[in-house]
Amino acid sequence: CGGFYSHIQPKHKKDSYEVPMWKCKNYVYQNKASCDGFISDEQVEDVCIRAINALIRSPSLLNSYEEKGQLVSSVYRRLEQRLEAVEELETDEIMQLLFKRASERYKTLIIRDEEIITEDMKEVLAGRKILEEFDEKICKKLIKHIVVYRENYVRVIFINGVGIKVGYQKR
Repeated sequence: CGGFYSHIQPKHKKDSYEVPMWKCKNYVYQNKASCDGFISDEQVEDVCIRAINALIRSPSLLNSYEEKGQLVSSVYRRLEQRLEAVEELETDEIMQLLFKRASERYKTLIIRDEEIITEDMKEVLAGRKILEEFDEKICKKLIKHIVVYRENYVRVIFINGVGIKVGYQKR
């Protein structure tokens, strides 16, 4: 369902057959199970390994992030239009409009650091061989979050915004 998951532990320590799981916050909705709702630590680790290995095998995937366009508010556009008619305004009014325009632009600016983050990710992956086992340090450096879907697949979102779809086996 794409909801947030939280980590849960077995209720009783002596119930060794129960393993720690990730449970969807939307699992129960209106007294009904609304999604598959659970994924184990092993499945999450496997998904992380497979996603990172996909980046190691094909580093060009790192550059497939979506460049975000800069947003401009309607207030900013109106101020811009008023400034274009600058001949009709006095100096104090122009200064006030420039300040308001700068303030409005600042509200909508987005830091565009995808390229820098991608270069950092390339450094982490440089010379690295295919992962055979889960490495928590690498996962924390590269993975932002994981979105779990109903059809036994997840989308691993990396820190630069690139997402990779990875399937997993139900257990």
